[in-house]
Amino acid sequence: MAYFLRALVSIGVLVLLFRAMDASQTWQTLRLVSAPAIGIAILLFLAQTPLLAWRWRRIVKMLHGKLALLHAVQMSLLGRLFNQVLPAAFGGDAVRAWQSTRYGLDGTVAVHSVLIERFTGLVSLIVIAVVAVPFIWSTVEPAVDNAGLYALSGLFAAACAVLLGAWLGRQRLRNQPWFSRPLAFLEDVITATRDPREFVWLSATGVLSNLLAVAAAVAIGNGLHLAIDLWAYAAVVPLSIIATILPVSIAGWGGREGAMVALLALFGVPNTDALALSLLFGLTLLGSSIIGGLIWIPMNARSAR
Repeated sequence: MAYFLRALVSIGVLVLLFRAMDASQTWQTLRLVSAPAIGIAILLFLAQTPLLAWRWRRIVKMLHGKLALLHAVQMSLLGRLFNQVLPAAFGGDAVRAWQSTRYGLDGTVAVHSVLIERFTGLVSLIVIAVVAVPFIWSTVEPAVDNAGLYALSGLFAAACAVLLGAWLGRQRLRNQPWFSRPLAFLEDVITATRDPREFVWLSATGVLSNLLAVAAAVAIGNGLHLAIDLWAYAAVVPLSIIATILPVSIAGWGGREGAMVALLALFGVPNTDALALSLLFGLTLLGSSIIGGLIWIPMNARSAR
């Protein structure tokens, strides 16, 4: 039932977007993209996998676990594939944690390491967007309503307040069954990031990984001959990726398109161009995930032997 409802959300948002603009013009824009641009975007997405695997393995080590780099790459390829086909955008993370226990990783360490990797990646997305905002604020179209950005900022501030309150009151909440596991996870986050060198390392690799996704969007935008400033990409792409994490659609489809169309409108980008960019971004990500899955199959077979 949940899968059906999320499919309705994804299809509904895409249908509304296509009805609100000229679908034929969007199709014409899609046809403008060059094959090299698509190839570069797929390669950039594929380049994320070994970086994420290396990063995840480092987090496992911080939590006193052990995971071979080859197995980390295998599970990262598998998780990326399932993230694109399961109802929730983080379904692949659950598969990755579950499968990693096959290689001797403790269940709690497996779950917490995956959550920390995703959580710190989310923080790095926000950092990229925040750094880009001062460079693009003056280019925002004055006639565009900024209520969406203010709402997003408010939600982020509320989420930070909830996390801070939970951490400050952790001693009282520790014995409550609803809060014991989330607090254990927060304590592992603190453990993993307590060392300044590890914190810098996690932050730098998270930013680098997400900048590869921004670069993929830039490659697609250049292939479509869109006049979008680099700082606008750096602000819009991370926020659009955050929109895919919301568990209301299939693998983020619809949420990413709606966010990207709305945010790029702030810079005067036509809706048809923004929708074409978002669709190609999602399709190249899906293509790289399928290629990663095809790479995972022989790797897993060799590992089993």
